[in-house]
Amino acid sequence: VFKVPGGKNPDGTALFGWNDIGAAYCARCGHRDTAHVILKDLPDAEEELRRLMIQRQAQKPHPLAATLDEPTGTQMSGARVPVRVATTRAVPTGTGTTGAEAGPLAQPSPLQMYELEPGVADPLAASAYAYARAQHEEQKAARMRAAVEEAREERAAVEKAKAEVARANAVTVANGGDETAVRAEAENAAFKAEVERMVKESASAPPHLETLAALTAPVPAGVASTVSEMLRQINLPQYTQTFEDEGMEMSVLISLARGDGKAALDDALKEAGVTSVGHRLKIFAALQ
Repeated sequence: VFKVPGGKNPDGTALFGWNDIGAAYCARCGHRDTAHVILKDLPDAEEELRRLMIQRQAQKPHPLAATLDEPTGTQMSGARVPVRVATTRAVPTGTGTTGAEAGPLAQPSPLQMYELEPGVADPLAASAYAYARAQHEEQKAARMRAAVEEAREERAAVEKAKAEVARANAVTVANGGDETAVRAEAENAAFKAEVERMVKESASAPPHLETLAALTAPVPAGVASTVSEMLRQINLPQYTQTFEDEGMEMSVLISLARGDGKAALDDALKEAGVTSVGHRLKIFAALQ
């Protein structure tokens, strides 16, 4: 038992709670507050009584339940009486009762959504539910079949890959070594043979000497001696400055136009700004 901190000292002076050392000791046993354990506060008597009353009220059947269950006077004897569907109703939390004890005022169950009125089933809703369930089962079966087929295809692909690997290993062993090493050795031998052939052709008849001689040959008779003169003859003087800036010479242009460099000459003219096809054709004709 602990007293409320604060109060007055024996001499009558005020004692503040933060300075009251005696409040930290139990008046019954004399031990400190740290040596005690608080289990739980006792519930309020009025609150407990109110909870019990609410629980008992929830367990009582509603007065309308009897009138709903009894047949009315307008029903003929022998007429079909709607059969009530036994459902599990939701129960408010904290009452401690089950669905059967909750009474007719509880929330309706999902099965009651297919009723025209309490106890009378809706045939259209029931049929729609059955159809939807059948469709769901069919789709589920289709998904299962697709999954099985996919697994079968994957297994077949794995088996095929294993067979190919085994076949490749068998071929490698039959060749007497690593297949990659054998392929690399064959490629190296072919590369060496190609290099030797190119060296022999270059030593026997160097083509660059012939090309250099053709490029440095004098301009043939009857052809303009300079680029500016050639452009004036074909009425294209607007390209004179560009050709001179690019360092184009008549001997080089004639060699390319009359030899195997027609494509290179066409690309050079395009880079020089001669975008017109007709202008390029005039230049080709003048160089022939």
